[in-house]
Amino acid sequence: MRQGDPWAWLFPWPPYCLGCGVELPGAPVTCPAICPTCHRQVAFRPRSRCPSCDRPAWLAEAGRPCSECRNLGPPWQAVRALGPYDGLLRRLILRMKYGEEPYVAALLGRLLAERVAAWPRDLLVVPIPLHPVRLRERGFNQALLLAANLARVSGRLLAPHALRRLRRAPPQAMLGAAARRSNVEAVFAPRPGWRLGGRPVLLVDDVLTTGRTLASACQALRAAGAGPVFGAVAAVTPLWPGAASPAASVPVPGRDPGEEPARAWAGSSSDRAGAGPAVGGGALLGGLWGDAEGLRQS
Repeated sequence: MRQGDPWAWLFPWPPYCLGCGVELPGAPVTCPAICPTCHRQVAFRPRSRCPSCDRPAWLAEAGRPCSECRNLGPPWQAVRALGPYDGLLRRLILRMKYGEEPYVAALLGRLLAERVAAWPRDLLVVPIPLHPVRLRERGFNQALLLAANLARVSGRLLAPHALRRLRRAPPQAMLGAAARRSNVEAVFAPRPGWRLGGRPVLLVDDVLTTGRTLASACQALRAAGAGPVFGAVAAVTPLWPGAASPAASVPVPGRDPGEEPARAWAGSSSDRAGAGPAVGGGALLGGLWGDAEGLRQS
């Protein structure tokens, strides 16, 4: 146990990088950390990116939206992500969702807060909701964990129940273009009684694949009177020609098609080196959001 450290009784392990497991003596023990080398691995490489959805993509003209955004006509102002859904960032997201390591959201949420630091301070942080059945199966909503940590670090107000999911839909990555549109059509609705009165909103999710889910949530927020809607996601799928699609993953018995195996991230022993004890998702949420009840009107 570390001598002279008042947090040592609660966090007896040394700070370590969630990417490679190297010890980080100068990092705070109260928040998951990442070393500079791994931080560079989860960030975007110097390539062209869509100004609307933040995807790495070939752009016909600098500053113009990518082909997906031109087809979708996204209702958001802009989306920002930490990096592309591959490599270390992909493994961290899979560990958060399926590897019994929801505390990874504390790291990703903090990095997301830095990513959107220049956006308006009065953005209301709203997570993409899970269907109640999926929530019972997983035990937590990864988008809510990310949103709660983003809101806490950035000092923004969190509205964890602003949206509800009306039906359980198959993952977008397994569907064709036409099926994607109908799959998430009217799948979200604002909570009864919510009136946003033109307030700007920051929608949070883990991965942006097609953009249809985020667009459907934007429409539901607009129905509740939201102002401009922005998006923050941990990762985006690139649009490079020939890039592997998330749909290529093999379905796992007992999971919805398109969900990735619980241990799909375990590519090397270093991925879990130094891993600390798992923390329940619910335990991470206590006290992380402010009171958004003032946005309700009877």
